[in-house]
Amino acid sequence: MYFSVEMILFVLARWLLLCVLSLLAVIFGWRKLARGDRNGWVLLAASLLMLGYYGAQWVQSLLTPANRIAEVAAWPRVKVAEADRPRVLIVRGYGDTLPPFVYFLAETGLFDVYAVNGLDFQPKKIWRMDVGLRDNCAKDRSERDEMIVLTGWGSCATATPAESAPRDGLILYTMSTLAPHSWATTRKDYNNQAVWTYELALRAGDVEQLVAYDEYVAFPEMRFNWFAGPYLVPEGPPRRTAAVDSDIAAPEPGAFVLSALGIDERTVAPPSALSIEGQRALTENLSLSNQPDDTQRALDLIAAAPRDPAFRNAMRRLASNPATSTNMLVRHGPRWCKKVNRLLRYRDALMEGCANSAIPADTCGQLGYATQWLRFCADHAEPVWRSEDKPARRVFIADVGGGQNTKVLLTRPARATEIRVPADRGALDIVLRNRDPRVFVFTGAAVCIERLTVLENGQTGVAGVDPGRVRFAAPTGTGSWINPKAPYSGDFVSLLGFKPDDIINGHEGDIDLADALAKSGPAIPCTGASDAGLKSGGTLRLDTGAILTAPPLLPFVRKEASRALTVPADPPRVYLS
Repeated sequence: MYFSVEMILFVLARWLLLCVLSLLAVIFGWRKLARGDRNGWVLLAASLLMLGYYGAQWVQSLLTPANRIAEVAAWPRVKVAEADRPRVLIVRGYGDTLPPFVYFLAETGLFDVYAVNGLDFQPKKIWRMDVGLRDNCAKDRSERDEMIVLTGWGSCATATPAESAPRDGLILYTMSTLAPHSWATTRKDYNNQAVWTYELALRAGDVEQLVAYDEYVAFPEMRFNWFAGPYLVPEGPPRRTAAVDSDIAAPEPGAFVLSALGIDERTVAPPSALSIEGQRALTENLSLSNQPDDTQRALDLIAAAPRDPAFRNAMRRLASNPATSTNMLVRHGPRWCKKVNRLLRYRDALMEGCANSAIPADTCGQLGYATQWLRFCADHAEPVWRSEDKPARRVFIADVGGGQNTKVLLTRPARATEIRVPADRGALDIVLRNRDPRVFVFTGAAVCIERLTVLENGQTGVAGVDPGRVRFAAPTGTGSWINPKAPYSGDFVSLLGFKPDDIINGHEGDIDLADALAKSGPAIPCTGASDAGLKSGGTLRLDTGAILTAPPLLPFVRKEASRALTVPADPPRVYLS
C-alpha cells in the first residue's frame, strides 16, 4: 500500500498526537491538584474527551445494527394463505434489462409477473412476462433454468413491453430506494450502503401490508490499529449459499419470494412440466447419446428434478462411460453452486461409476473444480473468529507434514494425519490450514470440536468430525503470517479475528492435542465426550465414504479403496491403504 506524507501526518495527528496530548493533560492535571489548584479537574476532564469521543462511536456502532434488527422484527406482517394468494406479482427494480429471477418466477406458473423498472419520480419501463411453448428456450434461457429444464426445454418466459401494470397484487421491491420500509427510505440515510434490500408486500386498493422483509445495511463497525488508532469501516455482509453468479452474500430474490409465501421451491412444477416418467426417459436418452451437449442437459435435468433412483443410474452410467465422464464438468454460471450441490446427492453413484471407468480417476466425473467452489460457494466469512461465536478454545493448525501414504485421491494421492482429541481440553474451535493433498482423521473426543474451518485449495479431506460442524473456505493470507515468530504475526488478528489460544505450525506426523494443548489454557467444559479410543488402540476402522471434501472434488477414492478399511495399530500405520 502506498503511504503519502499527508497520510502519515494525518495518522500521527489523529491518534498518536491525541494520545500524547491526553497523557500530558493527565500529568499536568494531577500536578495542579497536588498543589491545590482546582483547575486540575478541567485538565483531567479534557484528557477524557478522546476516550469519550471514540467510546461514543464504538457504542453507536454496536447499538445501531442491533436496534435496526429489533425494529425490523417488530414490524407487523400479514401471512398470505395459499387460497388467498394473488396471481399478480409486480417486481419493482431498476435498469434496462431484467434479471433471471423475474423469468423464473413467471415460469413457475404460480404468478402473472409484471416488471416495473425505474424510480418513483422517473418514467418507468414496464414488461409483462409471457410464458409459452417455444422452440428456442434452451438457447435463449440458460440462466436460472430449473423450470425450463423440467419442461424438457420446451416452455419459457419472454418479456413483452406493456403500457401499464396492475396496481393490486404482490409487490416485490428489490432496491433500498424503492422499498417503503428500507433504511434509506425511513431514515433518509444514503451514507450507509444497503448491500441488499428485499421487501414483499400485499397491496389491495390504497392499503399495502408487509409480507416479508430482508436487508443488510453495511453499518460501520469499529476496528483498532496500534498505529492509526480506532477507525470505522463498513461491516462486511454475512456469506450465504450462492444463488446468482458470484454474489454469494445476498439472498436470491426468487427464493426469497417463494420462502416468504411458504412455498418449497423443490416442489414447484411448471404447468408444462414433463411427468417423472418423461423426465426419466429424457435423461436416459441424453445419457446414452455420448454427446457433450446432451451430457450437460442430462446433468441439468438431474439437478433440477427430485432425487430419483433412475437418475442415480444415469449418473453412474455417465461416470463409467469414457465418452461422457470427462463431459460432466458443470459449466460455471448463475445457480452453479446450487446445481453442483444438488448433483452431489449422487456422489456415491459417481464414485461407483468412476471406479469402473477407463478414464483416470482424478479427471472422471468431476462436477466442478474445487477452487471454483471455494471461490464462489464456500463460507468465506472474515474474520473466521468473531466475538459472537460460541465459547471455545481457539486452535490454529498449519502446514502439517509427514503422514502415511493412502489410496485417496485429492488432486493427487493424499497422505493421512491423525489428530487425537482429548476430552479435558474443553470445547475447541479449530482453524486448519493445509497446502498439500492430505486426509485429517480426527479420533478420540472429536465431539469436543465445536467448529472446524478448513482453509485450503481443494486438497483436504476430513474424517471423524460431524459434517455439520465442518466448513471449507479458501485460504486467507499468504506468507509468514502463520509463523507466530514472524514479524507480521499480528495479521492473525486481522485475518482470523482473534489471536489463537494455541498455535501448532509445521508439525510432522500425527498430532496428539493432549500433548500440544496445555491444561492451563482457557478450557471450556466439553460435555458428552470421553477419552475412549484416544490412542487408536487395536484397529481403527474408517469408511472412506465418510471423508468430507470441498464438494465438487470427485471422485476422491480409487477403486481398491472404496470400502471400509482397517488400520493396524502398531507403526508404521497406513490409514487408508
